[in-house]
Amino acid sequence: KGVYKDATVLHEDQKCLAFREVDPVTNIHFIVIPKPGVWTAGQDMRNLEQEHKSLMGHLMVTAVNIAKVVGLEKGYRTLVNNGCAGVKPHQEGQLMI
Repeated sequence: KGVYKDATVLHEDQKCLAFREVDPVTNIHFIVIPKPGVWTAGQDMRNLEQEHKSLMGHLMVTAVNIAKVVGLEKGYRTLVNNGCAGVKPHQEGQLMI
């Protein structure tokens, strides 16, 4: 879908899209992003407000569920990237495992 058209989709629902990183840093590396139009503040976490709590919780629960499915029961690291100033520039806010 757009920029992510070559990625393997792991999960999709009305609020988010989760997919394997096309250029992974680790053996298991996936990303969960809010779908366009769901995040009314624009896909930039600097604009998060109280009304976004449910969406952010949904992204985290989705990531946890995918982690279980892909075999990360011993643990994993979760990162949140936002904007172009991150280590690897990202135009949108995203959750990575």
